[in-house]
Amino acid sequence: MEYEFFRSLADLSHQIPWVNIISFVSGALIASFISYLFAKKRENELLKIKLRIETSEQMIESILNFTNKSSLIQTLNYSVFKNYNELLMDNQAFESKSIGFYGVKSSDNIINEKKIKRGMDAIFEFEDKYIELCEEYHNSLFCILSILVTKEVILNPFIEFRRRLSYEHEELSEIRTSFLSFYYSEIRENVSSKNLINEANIKKIDDFKSQFTKKTSDITSIIYDLQVDLQNEFLSKLFGHTVKGREPIRKT
Repeated sequence: MEYEFFRSLADLSHQIPWVNIISFVSGALIASFISYLFAKKRENELLKIKLRIETSEQMIESILNFTNKSSLIQTLNYSVFKNYNELLMDNQAFESKSIGFYGVKSSDNIINEKKIKRGMDAIFEFEDKYIELCEEYHNSLFCILSILVTKEVILNPFIEFRRRLSYEHEELSEIRTSFLSFYYSEIRENVSSKNLINEANIKKIDDFKSQFTKKTSDITSIIYDLQVDLQNEFLSKLFGHTVKGREPIRKT
């Protein structure tokens, strides 16, 4: 009885198209696996796009903050040093009549002394503003450099910008340090004592201003190039537009 059952089962097994079934199941499994791979690839691509957009937004926000600080640092008024000298020289012209009868100072002299005080205060305000704006400028630029470092996998095409910005920032820091060292050793003490700033030091101040302005201008140009390349690399394909870069200056 058992023999007949197993024989019938074997005959039935021979009649089942196992090859077709196995082929169908294998095909279904392979198709499912391929679909999974495509879905995973699509998921990864969408994740890459999401991360690029988020990083671009973060970088552009930092660049906008930097642009604001860069504009503020251009408002530094270096003319306060020359103005102070002019006020001091005007006062010296009135020295002959600074003391009137009974040792009373003339009204012209009193007015000039008030002007000199305002000139001195303007220099000390410049000092505070210079330190404050340089610090804010440094922090805004450091924020951009920090993103370039911490998001290096995403921002790999922009490694050269990090190198260039780091170099320019280091040079700008050296200019700032040199100027402050010169200011404290050669300028501040003279101003506090109401002494003239000699012409050689006035020229040095102008030189520092030129160096500082040129370096901040160079950094601003690099930041602008970074902003353009960033948008063209990560966003242009999504929106179908590109940003035009700077045109090189034509030499005549």
